[in-house]
Amino acid sequence: MKISILGDIALDKSVNTTNAVSEALVDRIVIANLEGPIKSDFSAAIKTGPTLGSDLQPLKELLSDLNVSVLMCANNHIGDYGEQGIEYTYNQLNLLDIDSFGYKSKVFKWLEDSNGKAPNIQIINMCDVEWGTDRDFYNGAISFDFSKLNNAINLSDKNSFRIVVLHDGKEYHELPSPELRKLCHNIIDMGVDVIICQHSHVVGYVEMYKNAKIYYGTGSFCLEKKGPMSNKIYNSISVNIDLDQDFNPYISETFFVNKNGAIDVSKPTKLKDLKDLKMEDYKEYWDNEFKKKSYLYVGVLMGHSNKMIRILNSLGFYKLIMSKRGLRKIKNVVRSRAHREYITNMKL
Repeated sequence: MKISILGDIALDKSVNTTNAVSEALVDRIVIANLEGPIKSDFSAAIKTGPTLGSDLQPLKELLSDLNVSVLMCANNHIGDYGEQGIEYTYNQLNLLDIDSFGYKSKVFKWLEDSNGKAPNIQIINMCDVEWGTDRDFYNGAISFDFSKLNNAINLSDKNSFRIVVLHDGKEYHELPSPELRKLCHNIIDMGVDVIICQHSHVVGYVEMYKNAKIYYGTGSFCLEKKGPMSNKIYNSISVNIDLDQDFNPYISETFFVNKNGAIDVSKPTKLKDLKDLKMEDYKEYWDNEFKKKSYLYVGVLMGHSNKMIRILNSLGFYKLIMSKRGLRKIKNVVRSRAHREYITNMKL
């Protein structure tokens, strides 16, 4: 069985794909992340951050060009048009004969080969807790927790090959954060063979842990939007998993570039590997990042807009008003489960 897992897809205008893209995906089970619902005349959900979605016709054309047969929907944008948007998306994908999971309580999927046989290959799709997950409404994106993962794994046998696609990570960072790395290691310890992290919009580092491979970012395959997001260049990879009859995997990558709405195969490069990075450099990177963003998150917790945060932070406002004791109180409230429960259940 040959499987290719692509990065994010969201588009409201047509894109072009070269013959090389089609050839790279021929005779494979092609799976992608649908970064947002199929749009209709529904109102956007009340949330923070951008609202994403795809127009049906350009999405239909792209999925056909790529021969996509399965879409993953556990992400922070699939609920951007509420429950109606999710139901509409699910129904439209069924009409296109495309299976979808990662929402509507569908945590995982068994993959079948072209002959309809069902070898023990399980792909599990979950995401970080943001807007539009099953914490907000029943049919939302599957939010990650260990009990759901354990239940899914327990439905497979010890000879199964298990893939977890986790929509988690920090945007535009190639390096995984310490918490994400620890989480992925714990998932591997439960018996997972490959982890693919998405959400960062960049191609990230890779890591081998206990003979299992972790991809910390596949990049955005196609985020083609009208307006300010137009004319950007996106680099991405597909993770290709070829399994023989004994479930021995051969894992490789295909590199893609989307430049001004034209998607092509790009020259392969060596992925950055965590084993080549000194751990003191890794620690310093994240120490600096956390320090740099500390006061920005004070502004978020105070409910300030992004524009106001940028202005006030540049003026040193947060440093002026926030004592170290105040920062310690914020840190304790956010990291404590007992306190955090009050925050996550605030009535807005």
